[in-house]
Amino acid sequence: MAEFRRNHRYNHRRYAAGGNGDYDHDPREEEIVRLQQRIKELELRYEPREEEERTESDYEWRNPFGDGYNYHREPPPIDPLRSLGVRVEIPEFEGRVQPDEFIEWIHTVERVFDLRDIPDNLKVKLVATKLRKHASLWWEHVRKKRLQDGKQKVKTWDKMKKLLTAKFLPANHRQDSYLDYHNLKQHNLSVEDFIMEFEKLRMRCGVDEDEEQVIARFLGALRSDISDVVQLQPYWTFDDVCRLAHRVEKQQKGKAKVTPSRPTAPTRTPTVTPIPNRQGPIKADGSGSSAPPTVL
Repeated sequence: MAEFRRNHRYNHRRYAAGGNGDYDHDPREEEIVRLQQRIKELELRYEPREEEERTESDYEWRNPFGDGYNYHREPPPIDPLRSLGVRVEIPEFEGRVQPDEFIEWIHTVERVFDLRDIPDNLKVKLVATKLRKHASLWWEHVRKKRLQDGKQKVKTWDKMKKLLTAKFLPANHRQDSYLDYHNLKQHNLSVEDFIMEFEKLRMRCGVDEDEEQVIARFLGALRSDISDVVQLQPYWTFDDVCRLAHRVEKQQKGKAKVTPSRPTAPTRTPTVTPIPNRQGPIKADGSGSSAPPTVL
């Protein structure tokens, strides 16, 4: 009786699985096996790609309580810039004493850090790889000198930026910027170039001026033939003044092309009638010889 019940339950499971009793396996097991095989194929396909796309921001986490061999690897973060085919790298720096070039390089480095989300412990190492020529020699000297003096290694970008600024940005740079901003004149610059120079010096100094002061300083630095016309027009903002200056310059250039040059009257050269030389008769002296004529 017990044997009959076991066979009955076995046959019931076979029919309940969707078969006709002639098969001894569940179709769902075949589906599970097929899915597992598909998963393994996908893992084998994408595992090398993940290894290639690891960047400096990827890291591995090891279990301190493990045996040293079994560790969990964090999946690399998705880089949206790389997926778009955009490469953003830190520019190189050679150490030339060019204040504007150095300041622009520092700003570019910080924008790259912000865009790529670089960890703090990698910023100093990444910037060090972009130093060239004089800047590279200087950085190696700084590292060795700090080691000899028993100082800690430079580990933060703020400290490295402070050392770079002290070396490659002149101490009187800010004062020179104020003088350049105060003494700026347009002279032979075009309006567009003058506006760019004016705004560059103003932003470099970090001067906090009201817009009325900025406009007054700008008009005072413009050439008088442009400034006088601009001041006769209505304006409310600094951008309005810049647009008016562009229009006045364009109008003046157009007039210079259209206005024809006045023809000059021909000069008359007075004719001079030559006076012929007249020689009188030669008078002989008493000795019988004739003297040459005396030219008066």
